[in-house]
Amino acid sequence: MKAIIFLICFLSAFISTIYAQWAVQETSFSKTLYCVYFADENNGWICGDATIMRTSNGGLDWSATGNLNRLGHVLYSIAFADNDSGYACGVKIIPDFDPSLTIYLPSYAKTCNCGETWEFPSAWGNTQGRWKSVCFVNNTTGWLAGYTGSAGKIYKTTSGINNFTFQAQFPKAIYSSCFIDENIGWVCGKDGYMSRTSDGGESWTDQNTGTQLDLNSVKFTDAHNGFAAGYKYISGSLEGVVLSTSDGGENWIVLNLPGRLLNTVFAIDKNTAWLGGSIQTSGGNKGIIYYTSDGGVNWEPQYTSETSTSIYSIHFINASIGWAVGSGGEIIKTTTGGVTSIYDGTEELNSFRLLQNYPNPFNPNTKINYSIPKTCFVTLKVYDLLGKEVLYLVNEEKPEGYYEVEFNGALLSSGVYLYSIQAGNFSDTKKFILLR
Repeated sequence: MKAIIFLICFLSAFISTIYAQWAVQETSFSKTLYCVYFADENNGWICGDATIMRTSNGGLDWSATGNLNRLGHVLYSIAFADNDSGYACGVKIIPDFDPSLTIYLPSYAKTCNCGETWEFPSAWGNTQGRWKSVCFVNNTTGWLAGYTGSAGKIYKTTSGINNFTFQAQFPKAIYSSCFIDENIGWVCGKDGYMSRTSDGGESWTDQNTGTQLDLNSVKFTDAHNGFAAGYKYISGSLEGVVLSTSDGGENWIVLNLPGRLLNTVFAIDKNTAWLGGSIQTSGGNKGIIYYTSDGGVNWEPQYTSETSTSIYSIHFINASIGWAVGSGGEIIKTTTGGVTSIYDGTEELNSFRLLQNYPNPFNPNTKINYSIPKTCFVTLKVYDLLGKEVLYLVNEEKPEGYYEVEFNGALLSSGVYLYSIQAGNFSDTKKFILLR
């Protein structure tokens, strides 16, 4: 009974942190957050449902801008041209008692004082549609993309956050854009649509992606290597897709992920990228992040939310430091690239240690490492969240050393479990997630 009480009490310490590699940043906001953007490790902004928030300390504290609490405005994308000048875009919703008569107008907001205040015009014209993406490649040049009616559109500025002018129209609605410099960029959208420009948007060449699923996000790291992601419901069945290319989009590798609703992809090089969205479970949808380190050949689940039903945006400033946002006001941060550190056996053996398992989440195999600096009797057990013992992994005397134990959860159902070590007077417990 003492062990059960200990484990349940220990679990309460994990409420604010889901995984060691992704930490929840607590705020009082509960609205859906659609985009996160950081200029450096301290200064960042988030936009979403009727709100824009900013931080100047890496997300330890978030504050909503004082003049932006407008019901009916939903902002999907935010970016800054320089330290002071930023732009957010989305839709203004004018409701009606008859839902079929609700009006959706493209809208935007801009700031010239680092997001302290925002100029928020009522809407962009009178044609129904949405702005879905804004990006800048320097302090003067940027693009605004989305759709009005059923046609995709893109606007360009060469004067910072001012004077966006119409540049091109597309046969499909545009949901995302990405430019790597003043000349080369891509847009993607409905029914697997993808188009590329090499002259700053003056002309566009459509690309065959090999999928008819809607593409919600595109991200290139250079002129050759990029990723795209999206989903669509087909005959009531949710189908997710992630694409990768190494030749600028001339050819795409298509990976279908049934049951995954994929909203966003972010890459820092040709090998390393993260996917955000949600996964269908018996308990409802849960926000999830996937990670690849081999250019999209394999995607491993890295984070599953216990509060958010979907992850909508991911942004990294380098290979280690990044943020993600989603429904329910969830904001999470990592300083390890979301990857759990693995002991390499080079440090001095002078203490008892129980390390975080890897991979985590896992299906169905994972590895648990521990060290003991002297001979002692060791027990390593797995429990469920109620404190019920699931199985023994170790139950014997061990000489000093470093140990690795492989755990196979093939006979267990998906969920959160605990593993606990007792070695002499040392004890420790950690949480891991089996995702079937």
